[in-house]
Amino acid sequence: MHNIMGIIMTSDQNPALKELIEHRCTASLPLGGKYSVIDFVLSNMVNAGIYDVGLVAQYKFRSLIHHIGSGKEWDLDRKNGGITILTPYLGNAHSGWYHGTADALHQNLSFLKNSTSDYVVICRENCIYKLSYTKILDFHLARNADITVAYKQMDHCTVQDFRHAPFLQIDGTHKILGMQPKSFYSKKANVPIGVCLLKRELCIQLVEACAAPGNKDMLEHIFMKKIPDLNIYAYPFKGYWKCINTVQSYYKCNMDLLNLKRQYELFKKDGPIYTRTDDSSPAKYCENADVRNSLIAGGCHIKGRVQNSILFPGVTVGKGAVVKNSIVMHNALIEEDVLLTNAIVDKKASITHRRAVKGVMSNPILIGSEGEGRC
Repeated sequence: MHNIMGIIMTSDQNPALKELIEHRCTASLPLGGKYSVIDFVLSNMVNAGIYDVGLVAQYKFRSLIHHIGSGKEWDLDRKNGGITILTPYLGNAHSGWYHGTADALHQNLSFLKNSTSDYVVICRENCIYKLSYTKILDFHLARNADITVAYKQMDHCTVQDFRHAPFLQIDGTHKILGMQPKSFYSKKANVPIGVCLLKRELCIQLVEACAAPGNKDMLEHIFMKKIPDLNIYAYPFKGYWKCINTVQSYYKCNMDLLNLKRQYELFKKDGPIYTRTDDSSPAKYCENADVRNSLIAGGCHIKGRVQNSILFPGVTVGKGAVVKNSIVMHNALIEEDVLLTNAIVDKKASITHRRAVKGVMSNPILIGSEGEGRC
């Protein structure tokens, strides 16, 4: 059995996520009532038997470190291996801040070199999916590949779906022939889903050989430049995948989790999704509460009506209030007779008595922690 180590690349400061990442990084965004975005890629690794994980973090990572802690919930609190937070640092040979994923790999070569794993899987943290990395390894070995990049063929692609990488050009054997530039647009395209697998020693060689100021993106500037020289293949992924890189994609992903088929695919199939445990008491439903097709976390206190919504721990919904098609984060207060529709309410925000807050599903309204509405 070949052993694999993992490296998780966290996102840069993406302005399209607006106030959602004002005080946190994308990886620690709450999702699905009790999870965080980082839980999905971390759980994919643990379910594949990967217990040596490096997490590259740069921006606003305090909440992320708090969420992960020692890694106990993912069985990553180990003497050998476990999870290592790889933050920028100043030193004689380093310039501090990471200038893209390629530079982040280069600054953390010592982490790669100190591992004894045969292979390394490198993932982005802001993609929600369930995938067995051991299946990618089997695919990789069967084709004698040097690098394998997971992709999804999308029939209704948007520019945001490939913000982190160009489309792939693939032949009938799944070999990658090249890339289409980011300026190219097509509603049907082969979109990289943020997962690459290769031998650890090869990764070290490629990163060392491509260490240059202009090489910022790992996929584009390190791996894809070797298309003429290496066997680079694309692993077809056919399951659910969503990249969290806009307010709309964050909202849509949460709403997708209300679908029973999506719940089974993401939370039951091929292993569970692990997260930091919450010791809240069970949710309390009062006499006139009416809750339909919603995910309600522990510690919630429901007196009003909740429909097609996701409530995180500690949320209070007052008497006569209506919460519909909305995401309400930890310890938020929805007071009496409030109408909340197509909205995202951040942690500890308060929606005052009888106020009406209405967004649209294509552009949900965002209520910050200070209670101010922003579209």
